[in-house]
Amino acid sequence: MGSEDNVTRLVRAETSCLVREALAAKKREGVRLGRPSRITPEALGKVRDLRDRGLTLQAIANELNSLGTLTASGRVGCWGTSSVQSALETERLNREAQAAADR
Repeated sequence: MGSEDNVTRLVRAETSCLVREALAAKKREGVRLGRPSRITPEALGKVRDLRDRGLTLQAIANELNSLGTLTASGRVGCWGTSSVQSALETERLNREAQAAADR
């Protein structure tokens, strides 16, 4: 049974290597990996604009809540600092993916 275990380990290692290489190639092509974001481009634009104006994460959340901006989960009035931070990260990743695709 020891040789079967060794073969299994080798197959797993080979598969892991191939998957890592394929994902790295997709990332170089500008493909966003992972679950797609459900936040709207309009909401991302508002978050980026408010942050560029120097507002804190809490101030941005307050503003988005007062404007009735939908969160990624489709709710109104539920923006918090973590959802604002997540939106900023999504926006950054989108920019990086676009830059990679444009190369």
